[in-house]
Amino acid sequence: MIKRYTRKKMEEIWTDRYKFERMKDVEVAVIKARKECGDLKLDTEIPEIKVNLEEIEKIERKIGHDVLAFVRATAKQLPEELKKEWHSGLTSYDPQDTSLSLRIKESFKIIEKDLLALLEALKEKAIKYKYTPQIGRTHGQHAEPITFGFKLLNWYVEMRRHLKYLRLIVEEASVGKISGAVGIYTLSPQVEEIVCKKLDLKPVEISTQVISRDIHCYCLFILVQIATSLEKFATNIRNLARPEIAEVMEGFPPEKKGSSAMPHKKNPDGCENICSLARLARSYLIPILENNAVMWEERSLDNSANERITLPDVFILVDYMLARFTGIIKNLVVDEKRMLENIYLTKEAVFSQRLMLALTKKGVLREEAHDLVQKLVEISRNCGEKLSTVVQFAEHSSLSSFTPQEIKEIFSLQNHLRYIDYIFEKVLKKD
Repeated sequence: MIKRYTRKKMEEIWTDRYKFERMKDVEVAVIKARKECGDLKLDTEIPEIKVNLEEIEKIERKIGHDVLAFVRATAKQLPEELKKEWHSGLTSYDPQDTSLSLRIKESFKIIEKDLLALLEALKEKAIKYKYTPQIGRTHGQHAEPITFGFKLLNWYVEMRRHLKYLRLIVEEASVGKISGAVGIYTLSPQVEEIVCKKLDLKPVEISTQVISRDIHCYCLFILVQIATSLEKFATNIRNLARPEIAEVMEGFPPEKKGSSAMPHKKNPDGCENICSLARLARSYLIPILENNAVMWEERSLDNSANERITLPDVFILVDYMLARFTGIIKNLVVDEKRMLENIYLTKEAVFSQRLMLALTKKGVLREEAHDLVQKLVEISRNCGEKLSTVVQFAEHSSLSSFTPQEIKEIFSLQNHLRYIDYIFEKVLKKD
C-alpha cells in the first residue's frame, strides 16, 4: 500500500523483514519443541539469529524460492550440528502459514484498538446529541423525526457488532501448522502442539500443505464489512453536508483549503476518501475467495502471489480508514438549529402518519384516512400553509371533531421522540 494511506505500526507487521522474523520464531520453536519431546537429542543452544533481508533477497534471486532463501540465510548462523536440523521435516508453508497467522493476529489487535476508539467517539457524540431533533429520511425524502444521537447510536451498534465478530474470527484464525508437505505429519504431532503453545496459537484441526484459505476469507470479510460500514456512514455525512441540507460538516481548520479555484469551498474530503478506499478494500475480497475456491487438491500456488498484496493492503487500508473516520466523528460540526428547521421544511407533512392514525381513532377507515391525509398534504404543499392549519380549516366531519389540544398533540415533535431514552438504555446496557 502507498505511504499516503499507511500507518506505521500496521505497515511494520506486513514488511518482508517482519515476515521473516516471525518465520524465524516458528523455526526456533520447532527446534525447541523437538528437543522437548525427545525427537532431537542435542544439547546445543540456538544462538541469536538475525534476519538479513538483503542476503535473503540475494539468494532468492539466484534460486527463485523465498522460503528456501530464508532457510539458507539463517542456517549459516547456526552451529554445525543444528544446521542439518534447521527446517528439517517441514514444508515451506509450515513456517510461512504459521507466521502468517501470527501477523494476522497482531494486525487484528491494532484493528480492535481502532474499533474501540471509534466506538468511544460514536458513543460520546450519540449521547451528546441524544435529544437533538433531526428529520429521518427514507428514499432520500423526509420521513419522520428522529434525533441525531439516534442516528449515531445506529452506527455505534453496527460497529459494535463488527467488534464482536472480529473477536470470533481472531479466535478461529489464531492457528498454526507443523504438519508437513500434505498435512499428514512428517514430525510428531506433539511438535505442532508444543510450537503452537509457545507462539500462543492453537494447532489447526486439520490441514493440507497449507492452512485452509476459508479462514482467510473470514478475516478479509470482517475487514471489508468494517470498510463498507464506514463508507455508509461517510456517505451519510456527505449528504448531510450539502448546502441545501447543511446539518453537519467535517471539521475544517482555518488553514485548510477546499479548492484551488474556489476559496469558499469546504469539501467533505475525509468522507470522500473513506468512500474511495472502501471500494478498493471490497475489490480484494474476490481474489481471496477464489484462493479458497480454486486451490488444487492438497496445494497449488494460486494464492501465493495475490496474498502478498491483498492481505497487507486490506489490513493497512482498514487501519487507516478507522483512524481517519474516528477523527472525523470527533471533530464533526453539528448544526442543531438547521436540523430543527429542516424538520419543518415540508410544512409539517412529516406528521402525516400521526394525523392518519388519529383519524382512524375517530372511526375513519384506514384506507379512507390515508387518502384524505394525502390530499391535505398536497393542499398544504400547493398553498404553502402548514398542515395543521389546513386541517383546522378543512371541511370534513372527522377533521372538525378534533379539539385544539388534539391537533397540538398530533403535531407535537416530542411525541415522535418519546422512546429515545428507552432506545438508548436498551443499547447501552449491553456495553
